[in-house]
Amino acid sequence: EPNTCGGGAGGKMAEKEKKTSEKKNGGRPRVVIVPGNGCYPVDDSNWYSSVEKALKDKGYDVALENMPDPNRARESIWLPFIEEKLKADANTILVGHSSGAEAGMRYAETRKLKGLVLVSACYTDLGVENERQAGYYNRPWQWNKIKENCEFIVQFASNNDPFIPEKEMLHVAKNLESEYHCLKGRGHFLGWQMAEVTDIILEKTAADAEEEE
Repeated sequence: EPNTCGGGAGGKMAEKEKKTSEKKNGGRPRVVIVPGNGCYPVDDSNWYSSVEKALKDKGYDVALENMPDPNRARESIWLPFIEEKLKADANTILVGHSSGAEAGMRYAETRKLKGLVLVSACYTDLGVENERQAGYYNRPWQWNKIKENCEFIVQFASNNDPFIPEKEMLHVAKNLESEYHCLKGRGHFLGWQMAEVTDIILEKTAADAEEEE
């Protein structure tokens, strides 16, 4: 995907991480937002800040930070950052947009997550050299591992994405058996608002919020 800005752990260890994270966050899952490539600074890119604010207003702990290597978005740099700096663990909902979606999928192959929200996800480099060099597409996807490591997987796609054909997103959906939402006319989701992401997280964590109360 060209510039996308418009404007594991073992079972016992994962469970321990989840309980620690829940305790710190009052029972709610944490949310980590991983942007598309070229998005720097992230707080002035696309819908990331609006979703961060909406969730924080509801009491969620949200991590949104500038990524290292923002233009090339290499897997070898992004995945360690997601783990070590953003602290994505078994009580984390990872929201990934564009290159961030592929990073999220590769991350979930070897690490437990509470949930995965994918926006404009693909599974091939689409013939783009910069994408090939990012490293996500040089081996088969471990679809079953991703499914096993996530309690839920939601996808948002559009019928007129200028960078990613919908067939790419449908292939991901078929293999991950995700909850698939095709939003008409939304392109590559480069707008300043995306309430759908906030709403799906609130929906998926309603039980956590009730338990907290």
